[in-house]
Amino acid sequence: MNASGRSASVLASAVLAGLASVAAAQPGEIDKRSHKWELLIYGQAPSNPDPKFGASVYQMPSGLGIQVDVFGVKDPNLTTLKIRMINELGHWFDPVGGNPLPSVGRVGRGISWNYMADFKWPGNAGRKAWIEVALNNQTTYLELPYGFFRDPSQALPVLDSPEVPARIQRFVEGAQAQSWDVVIYRVGKIQNDWQLSLRCKRNGDDRVELILYKEDVILGKSRKHWRLDEPSTSLHVEENGKPALRAELLDQRIHPDNMRRSDFYRWSQISGGDRAWGNLKIKVGDFEYQCTVPSSVYRN
Repeated sequence: MNASGRSASVLASAVLAGLASVAAAQPGEIDKRSHKWELLIYGQAPSNPDPKFGASVYQMPSGLGIQVDVFGVKDPNLTTLKIRMINELGHWFDPVGGNPLPSVGRVGRGISWNYMADFKWPGNAGRKAWIEVALNNQTTYLELPYGFFRDPSQALPVLDSPEVPARIQRFVEGAQAQSWDVVIYRVGKIQNDWQLSLRCKRNGDDRVELILYKEDVILGKSRKHWRLDEPSTSLHVEENGKPALRAELLDQRIHPDNMRRSDFYRWSQISGGDRAWGNLKIKVGDFEYQCTVPSSVYRN
């Protein structure tokens, strides 16, 4: 598959926030302890003048994939894009095969060019890292939270807080790194053949969108439309088997296609604390499901 086709495939899989069919979990079954995130999205990075770019990160069996979408450039040959990563211990990582070449993205308000880069898993520690994107004469850093840059096929590691070298501390202070906007999780198939997915938001928002989905039985006509009062939902976090954080229901919405219902939650404020793996406990009606996430997703 060429880069353009691969790009379309990667992003299309997340357009409806993980609403396609995935491996089923029986009602009430708790997922095994693994970090099954799907997509980490960064908003369009501010830059003046053009070009501007946005980015998304996803996991593959062999490593981490990064897609950079560049806007405001008519000829990609005028754009020099270099990408690499550095973790909090000061270790640099280069993309497999060198710096990426552009492929045409989407045509709407203008053409965007997609750059795809792959990074091998560095091990299993899950260190915090930064993605360095050098675009022509501009360099931007995207913060990759701890718990994401690790081999998902291995057992969950202890998320320790290493002693960061002074030079890396100075680097971080000067980089003014851009934080992530959204991370998408697919919990999977739940009761009544519904699908459950989560969109966890950041950058001062700290909200979680819980998305319930059911297939249309007849095109354009659902056999049974969603209701806002049924099923009820709730959301909280446990760390080491103990309640650590609750979420407050803010709003609900039934989407125009009648196949999706979104329940919007906001975390009660929590700051600091040790790094940990949290279990998002999601109750839908009489059934409870679990999604394992690093505390970087919900802790400031």
